[in-house]
Amino acid sequence: MHEIEHVGAAIKLRRKAYGMTQVRLAEMADVSLSLLGKIESGGHAATHAVLANVARALRVPVEMLTCQPALPREPPRRRNAPGRGGAAVGLRRSDLPPDVTSPKHP
Repeated sequence: MHEIEHVGAAIKLRRKAYGMTQVRLAEMADVSLSLLGKIESGGHAATHAVLANVARALRVPVEMLTCQPALPREPPRRRNAPGRGGAAVGLRRSDLPPDVTSPKHP
């Protein structure tokens, strides 16, 4: 199966799984019914913009329609976080002067 047919088949499968007609999906994705039909049948490739609109209308990630694995996302890095090469440095009790580390009891 060609990539064009594969994407179209994935769109059709998702659309039907949601019980949605081509007419409704075309309206929700803001694409022509004719174009959506051609994409689903494998007669026309979906542009990135059309794919994004269809995915949004179906409430699925684009990768689900293209069957491409999603790239792993790294958590956002905090600036100057200890252990990540920033300027912030964690203090240890041994870094403090002796008069601060030993509590004075009255």
